[in-house]
Amino acid sequence: MHERHEIQAEGIRGNQTDGQVCEKNWIVYNGTCYLYDDAGLTWKECEKFCRDHNASLPFVCDSGIKETVRRFMKSSGDHWAGLYRQNGAWLCSDGIRLLDEQFKDYSDMDCGIFNKNEIFAHTCDSNKECVCVKKSPWQHPQF
Repeated sequence: MHERHEIQAEGIRGNQTDGQVCEKNWIVYNGTCYLYDDAGLTWKECEKFCRDHNASLPFVCDSGIKETVRRFMKSSGDHWAGLYRQNGAWLCSDGIRLLDEQFKDYSDMDCGIFNKNEIFAHTCDSNKECVCVKKSPWQHPQF
């Protein structure tokens, strides 16, 4: 069973803020839901975990999502990113090509991780913390 962080931060109250809602154990910020899992998963396991929750690994090519994920990290440990090497090029999970100078690349490593300070390449079969991201599926009416 995976442990999930209960995160309380400025602007977030449980799973609802400003009329935006996420499922239990998720947090919401600016219309996006975040689920943090510190069980220690490989990149493929984390990607599957997120897909099973109708979400994805965070798009580190999107600076807004990247900074929000970092803002609410409970630990300073390494987290899997939606970033992988394909045919020698680094791609974000949404298909955007990442410029090599945007992170620390190591030629024998094909998956991306990030922490509070940087994004860098790592071996895909290591166990890292997992975070999933998706748009908030519900909006409460504003009165």
